[in-house]
Amino acid sequence: MITSLRNAVFTKTKGIFSERLYFAQAPEETQYPYGVFSELPGFVDRDSVSRYEFVIIQINGYSKQLEPLETIEAQLKALLDRSQASFNLTDYYVIDVDWIFSRTAILDTRPEGTFQFTHQYRFHLQLKD
Repeated sequence: MITSLRNAVFTKTKGIFSERLYFAQAPEETQYPYGVFSELPGFVDRDSVSRYEFVIIQINGYSKQLEPLETIEAQLKALLDRSQASFNLTDYYVIDVDWIFSRTAILDTRPEGTFQFTHQYRFHLQLKD
């Protein structure tokens, strides 16, 4: 994953998760609600002539209650969707950020079960000279 993009996504979104946002995997006993983000492998698309890259970042949120998760989900979409101007990467220009996928699921139907949402955002980047 592009390091500056990973750092920027983390910095911009960690407050929505009350600082409980992790890259790739959360610690075992993480307090709810929390989030995990990563790049979707195999979805990077490059245009070497124009120096464009398309990267898809997936952010998953987890909670024992649906309402806090829905609030986080709405805040996340408001923050990231169409937010190119708010990113300042050292090695890339962010041309556009698009929200492309969303899903909410119940991971465990027991009364103490866990809710999860999945958001995917496509980052349209251009390599700086």
